[in-house]
Amino acid sequence: TLKFVCEFAPKPPKYEFQKQEMSLRGAMLQSKLCQNYLLEACIQSYGDVEKTGSNRQYYEKYHYRFLLSCVFHYLLKDKFYQTKLNEICLKKPEMFDRFTHFLINEIN
Repeated sequence: TLKFVCEFAPKPPKYEFQKQEMSLRGAMLQSKLCQNYLLEACIQSYGDVEKTGSNRQYYEKYHYRFLLSCVFHYLLKDKFYQTKLNEICLKKPEMFDRFTHFLINEIN
């Protein structure tokens, strides 16, 4: 599931969000289903990968967070997803705080 979502983000160095892109990726990300749930699910997943339960947990965690960072970078070029991020921040502050905590820890 997380691997599937991460496939829709461009991989480095192609981070550019192209609104006119009419590929499967573009069509999916502009669908109402994705617009309603994708960003929130990615924020939740960013924290959930902390406990992968695997013997390679350290590497898996950073791998998935890197892919999710690509998704965030891609989505947040779009004004709709920027607004959605603000809504999530206001409606679910605990989840957003957890996300920002993990994000800041990744930077350090």
